[in-house]
Amino acid sequence: MIRLSETICRNLSSAILREYIETNGKGGYCSSTIAGLNTRRYHGLLVSALNPPENRHVIVSKVEETIVIQGDKYSLSTNQYKGEVYPNGYKYLREFRLNPFPKFIYQIGKYRIEKTIFMIHGKNTTVIKYLVLPDNGEVELYIRPLLAYRNYHDLQKGSQEMVHCVKCSQNTVKINPNWTLPPLYIYHNADVFREKGFWYNNFEYREEAYRGYDCHEDLYNPGYLIYTFYKPNHYDAWAAFSTEPLIDVNIPAMVEKEISRRSKLVKTISYKENFLESLILAADSFIVEYDGRANSSIIAGYHWFGQWSRDALISLPGLCLCTGKYDIAKNILHTLSKQTKAGLLPNFYDEDQKPVYNTVDSSLLFFYALYKYLLYTNDYKFAVSLIHRLKKILNCYAQGTLFGIHQNKQGLLEFEEKELPLTWMDAIGRDSRSYPRSGMVVEINALWYQAFKVMELIMSKTDYLSDAVYYGQTADKIKKQFNKTFWDNKLNYFVDFIDSDYVETALRPNQLFCIGMPFPIAYKKYWEPVLKITAERLLTPYGIRTLAPEHPCYRAHYRGSEGARKIAYHQGTVWPWLLGIYASAVTRLRGYNDDTHSYITSLFLTVKEHMQVSGVGTYSEIFDGDIPYYFRGCISQAWSVAEILRTYNEEILGQGSYNSLFDKINSKQKR
Repeated sequence: MIRLSETICRNLSSAILREYIETNGKGGYCSSTIAGLNTRRYHGLLVSALNPPENRHVIVSKVEETIVIQGDKYSLSTNQYKGEVYPNGYKYLREFRLNPFPKFIYQIGKYRIEKTIFMIHGKNTTVIKYLVLPDNGEVELYIRPLLAYRNYHDLQKGSQEMVHCVKCSQNTVKINPNWTLPPLYIYHNADVFREKGFWYNNFEYREEAYRGYDCHEDLYNPGYLIYTFYKPNHYDAWAAFSTEPLIDVNIPAMVEKEISRRSKLVKTISYKENFLESLILAADSFIVEYDGRANSSIIAGYHWFGQWSRDALISLPGLCLCTGKYDIAKNILHTLSKQTKAGLLPNFYDEDQKPVYNTVDSSLLFFYALYKYLLYTNDYKFAVSLIHRLKKILNCYAQGTLFGIHQNKQGLLEFEEKELPLTWMDAIGRDSRSYPRSGMVVEINALWYQAFKVMELIMSKTDYLSDAVYYGQTADKIKKQFNKTFWDNKLNYFVDFIDSDYVETALRPNQLFCIGMPFPIAYKKYWEPVLKITAERLLTPYGIRTLAPEHPCYRAHYRGSEGARKIAYHQGTVWPWLLGIYASAVTRLRGYNDDTHSYITSLFLTVKEHMQVSGVGTYSEIFDGDIPYYFRGCISQAWSVAEILRTYNEEILGQGSYNSLFDKINSKQKR
């Protein structure tokens, strides 16, 4: 359980730096700050994925809450308007808990009000429930839902009537909007719903203002729910907001079912590191199901990322394999394998779930993720079923495919595309002094080698022994040529990329792929100097810098306009997920021993601390390159969470295959 104290909760500056997020396994979510003050256009009480897991819409932005105690009114809400914060409900917030749902505990005199929010898994439904203690006085609660009804990238302006009609029946309110979006169902145990259409104008979102975007929005209130708390009637209240009709609205049963579902994710774990429980639940939040639950996918990050193949394949070991979700991992690999186009896997899927092909590394990362799956499951039958598709990827890459991707005369992989960024360093904004990454790129060739080694392994486990020899020999040639081409004796590290006569000598973390992958392409004699210079010039307490600070293109802070942020994105900004591949490289160099364990454990000392800011219970996308390493980007990023779990499982516990994280922790403690 994560608990944030009154000192944090009643300090607005501290409270708005802490955000919660609940997800529903369909791409939808519920999120805000612990103060209840929305600071982003992406915040919302009910954000529904109308074409799961894409096409997200903010249906209900939030609710305004007023509690009346013996005739005196107190607002529990907090909003930012132009020039002022009103009302100041955060001043009554005594405590915030995540156990496992977000819980807000308010104190007004002798009355304690507990508010709990959760989403129903598999449904576009958010439940909010209140408990008032003691139940010996006259109390009323007013809840005013504020509707946005817009795409989560947009903002609502109150220029027209939002609601077409409102229909009330016993304990149900159905609200039909004026445009082609689904109706909102409000199920409740209130005494009455009073219809009263009203626009609340000029909400201000701080984070959008900081990011240089339009930051003002109008929200529509269709009416309000009134609850009365009189002993011995009842002292609890609830409302469920949904874009789909619910047959049986049994809130206690819903709570019990969701607690049981989450408990199953962690129930077999016995460990001292309590933060792992929150991370495992966070890992589950990125896994979504669609197509009638036939297919699974991974959301790259909340709030604004969708399905990105690169992120999914890097994240798959930590999110699925280390948590025992082998069937889901297999389903994701199988689904992705069918999406190849001229050997390329999609880079991402748009709002209509159409694949967009503009990446060079996703297809190669597929071999990495498949290898990890085989280590944990030994399911070579599945691998054999993919051989035809795996061969097609390698053949297309070797012979030449989209974006000028091809194997050159040296046996290395290169590509000619300069306008579209095809690697993981994919920000379009460029410093005028920087050169686009193209030609022969260091991590792409490390993954190219990796793919041939994985094919050699698969073939050696089957009847394709002659093919195994071919892939092994080809891999050896790639390795020899790679070290000859990329190693710089003067710099004492691998150059980042080579494009014709241009050689990019900037110190970047991409060379970690040469050592930290399961099959290292770098000669062993190069491991120590690479890791030494990485630790000296790129390593920070929160991750690995994308560029050494002394470089003229280095950007210490990810902030300012959208253009400035795009430039900084890979020019010094710290990425936590890179700690995972760095840790794997360190283990490869030093071996599994107590000193290695202590060192790698020290790399993650800030994890517990950071899980109590930004996205509470999860981990951020990026950090600034310089002190104080302020967190930036998404509040909850799949590969950040995944690589912490994978590193803990494989490098700290020292067991990287066949058993789930749960089994390994248990077996380690039993010994």
